Amino acid sequence: MDALYRLSFLLLILVSSTFPQTLALGRYEMHVEGTADLPFAVSLKLCLKQLKTSIDGLCGIVSAEAPLLNGSADLQIPFSSEWRNNYFLIVQITENGRVIDQLLKTDSLRPGEKWKEDTTENGTVRFQYRVLYNPKCACSNCKRYLTDPCKAKPSPCGANAIKCYSMSFREDDILCRCKPGWRGVRCDTPMATEQ
Repeated sequence: MDALYRLSFLLLILVSSTFPQTLALGRYEMHVEGTADLPFAVSLKLCLKQLKTSIDGLCGIVSAEAPLLNGSADLQIPFSSEWRNNYFLIVQITENGRVIDQLLKTDSLRPGEKWKEDTTENGTVRFQYRVLYNPKCACSNCKRYLTDPCKAKPSPCGANAIKCYSMSFREDDILCRCKPGWRGVRCDTPMATEQ
């Protein structure tokens, strides 16, 4: 019996290693701040849907639910399909399964470090959200990978940059913060000095 158990375990490992592993292209992040006087059994439901679909029904892009502990929650939801900049955003605040506040809207969000802010219709919660791409994905369906272009040697920003920011998965989507006296997309243009 012990040999049969070991054989089935080995077979399970072999079978699972032959299936392709799904790499998250990125993640949708949301930070929620509610009022401290929210009821104890309050939850947040988040749903992102493609614009071409009906607002009713299943969430096609991202779906999550989290309790609002002391009125707050932090969500990080990975996604593995290509990010669409335009989508339906559905945020519901529920108490014991009953919707007490919500926000339903068409939204547009480009991947990047910058947070976007909004509130539910009755102001029950205020939240910030953003989309970040996995820096190793070099194309929308992640068929090839790259290292973070900002960590590459030499920096794509050049010697006159203080910092390099990777804005998404694309190698050309980089923001450079220039040293004083320098400007340009890659900090390669000296600023004219005034006499």
